[in-house]
Amino acid sequence: MVIRDDVSAIQIRAFFESQLAEQEALAMAHLGDSYWTDSYTGHNVGKDELAATRVLRAISLDPAAEGHDDPELYARWLLQHLEDAGHRYRSDHSDPDGYGIATIGMIERNLRKFCYA
Repeated sequence: MVIRDDVSAIQIRAFFESQLAEQEALAMAHLGDSYWTDSYTGHNVGKDELAATRVLRAISLDPAAEGHDDPELYARWLLQHLEDAGHRYRSDHSDPDGYGIATIGMIERNLRKFCYA
C-alpha cells in the first residue's frame, strides 16, 4: 500500500486520537444503556470497549507526530503499536462478546483507510 500524499504525521495522530475519543464515547453510551447488558450475566459490553480504549490510551504516541516528517514511517509505527495493543488486550481481558477487540480492530481499520489510498 502507498500512503496518501496529502496526509501528514500530525494528521495521522489527530485522526487516531479522534477515533479513540469516538470509541470511548460509544463505550460510555453503552455503559449507560441496559440494552447492551446481558440479562443473564449482567455484563455490559461497554466495559470491554472501555478496557480496550484504555489499552490504546497507553500507547505512547512518541515519536511525536510533530517531530516526525515521514508520514509513512509514522503510520507504520502507529499501526504496529495498534496490533501489539490488540495482542495485549486479548491476553489480559476475557472480552466474552468480542466488543473490546472489535473496538481496537475498528480503529485500526479506520486508520488504514485514512492513511492509505
